[in-house]
Amino acid sequence: YSSMLDILEGYAFEPDFYIRSQACVPLSEMAVRRRQKLPDGSRFMADNIAERVKTIAFRMLRNAGTNPALLDDVSNILGRIGDLKEAEATEAIERLSAARDLNGVHNRCGLLLYFALFRETAPDLPRFDTAKFKDRLHQELRNGEPRFRVSLIWQMSGGADNEPYPYDIIQPYLTSFISGE
Repeated sequence: YSSMLDILEGYAFEPDFYIRSQACVPLSEMAVRRRQKLPDGSRFMADNIAERVKTIAFRMLRNAGTNPALLDDVSNILGRIGDLKEAEATEAIERLSAARDLNGVHNRCGLLLYFALFRETAPDLPRFDTAKFKDRLHQELRNGEPRFRVSLIWQMSGGADNEPYPYDIIQPYLTSFISGE
């Protein structure tokens, strides 16, 4: 993976937007495999390579500025990295606020939902304080941009997979949506 990642890293920071955008496709697939395990329980990907995928994703996020198209593409990588620390999760959600494409909006909302509702119980990950993400979820449902509010409710109600979140998990957030504007 190391030599492939060298090439992808070069593409990820090319001046040409199209090349940077296309680098997100294989980086997304590498992000999926970062924490996977083989049948014997060993990691599929070496820790240093897994960390490098995450580092590249954050460099791309920071370098994207407010370019909504590139943020949409980078959101595909970040949406597959579930082991972010609280500060990283906050940064990702904040920076992805400029994402405009429907895919980027859904990815940003998916990250917020994961960090607010599921991250603290994810197995094999360090402790994660979800309080500010739960507050942010209430805030977004109550007063967020309409596209974010709709995406959050759509995902909680089952989204494209038609698998609604358990009612006991989403019930406290429904009143925030109903009382919102």
